[in-house]
Amino acid sequence: MFASIPGFADFYSQTEMNNQGVECLRLLNEIIADFDEQCEDKWGHLCALADFAIALKESIQEINKHSFNNFELRIGMAHGSVVAGVIGAKKPQYDIWGKTVNLSSRMDSTGVSGKIQVPEDTYLILKERGFAFEYRGEIYVKGISEQEGKIRTHFLLSRVQPNPLILQPRKITGQYSLAAVVLGLVQSLNRQKQKQILTRTTTRAHEGAPPLQPEDVISARWLRGGRGASHRSGG
Repeated sequence: MFASIPGFADFYSQTEMNNQGVECLRLLNEIIADFDEQCEDKWGHLCALADFAIALKESIQEINKHSFNNFELRIGMAHGSVVAGVIGAKKPQYDIWGKTVNLSSRMDSTGVSGKIQVPEDTYLILKERGFAFEYRGEIYVKGISEQEGKIRTHFLLSRVQPNPLILQPRKITGQYSLAAVVLGLVQSLNRQKQKQILTRTTTRAHEGAPPLQPEDVISARWLRGGRGASHRSGG
């Protein structure tokens, strides 16, 4: 994944002109630090998948209301390592293989309409991260149970704790909180723009030209493209 803040270089140049360069860097550091916090949980991707599965169920229910149908999704989930690659010469296709793929598929095919079925290992991770479950029992899973016996499975019901990826209001006090820094930078930028308008208007008045109107002042920084500050995350 790639993410960027277009125009941040121009924004930095403006704040640096007004001796606000340090505050601008402090803001950038705070932004990147907040982004990095999203990578702390090694199972964040699994939680996102669980949230997505729940959202799919809600979506199909909404569709049923408007189409007067009674469709139900049967979803299976599992996690683990896989083998991935591109196969085919004339028509290359990306595909994945392995026990995890088979187990996830069997969680679907052996599941129940309207339910999200997961194996025990997946349940143990998600239940500690705010998800509610209903124990189903032990089931036979073709391709796995022949060697390992029946698999304990659970039905994923819902989230009982807020999604940590939906950021809550930050509780940072002091003059260098994110809100305070942003407010200070915005105020500084506005003061700089007002000063530029006043200077140019005064100069034109001395030269006998009609005064500039606010809509006549277009800062060159909005007209030229600038490289933005970037944050890159692999996943």
